[in-house]
Amino acid sequence: MTQSQSSAPSAATLSARVLVGGLIAAAVNVALLFGARALGVSMEGAFTPGQPAGVLPLPAVVLATGHCAADPSGPGRDRGATIDAMPGPRTDAERIRKSLDDIVRFTLALPEAVESTSYGQPALKRGAKLIFALRKDLETLAMVCGFEERATLMSAYPDTFFITDHYLKWPSVVVRLLNADQKVLRAAVTAAWERAGARARKKRTAATRPRASRR
Repeated sequence: MTQSQSSAPSAATLSARVLVGGLIAAAVNVALLFGARALGVSMEGAFTPGQPAGVLPLPAVVLATGHCAADPSGPGRDRGATIDAMPGPRTDAERIRKSLDDIVRFTLALPEAVESTSYGQPALKRGAKLIFALRKDLETLAMVCGFEERATLMSAYPDTFFITDHYLKWPSVVVRLLNADQKVLRAAVTAAWERAGARARKKRTAATRPRASRR
């Protein structure tokens, strides 16, 4: 046997090296996956163009094999999928914040909706007309609402919609964010947005109407 032949690794040695390398890569992959779960973040590729910041990229092993160690169901199954969903709100304060964020995001997607203030409190308006404002307790909204609609909402969803003496004679309703069903709240906000548009059109019509001449 020549010197070059004796120094060449055998087939068994190469197989062992490949096996060890695969085990190490799998161990790193699992560690990254469970580390991401502990942080409560998505494993979908981030810090890349078109991806949101704050989430971890898929490990190279996952990208190469097309599957992840957390779900070895087959190649390509989990490519581009999140490993674990973000944890949901657990405290009342977190639920209130999530409810507020959701309805603000929904409202700002409506035409002409803008961020503003009302009596020093954060508010959303359609143009200059109020849709709703966050009250000082930071747990409830004061929302524009017709009297008949208000009565209907308070009757159907008493845990969510109510009024205080301050709003008794005003076309408004108070919304408890903690108890709010988003579908119901979105419908009520849409009605308030439409009402704000109608009030703005009425004001513009009145402004353009010619005044009667005085004799």
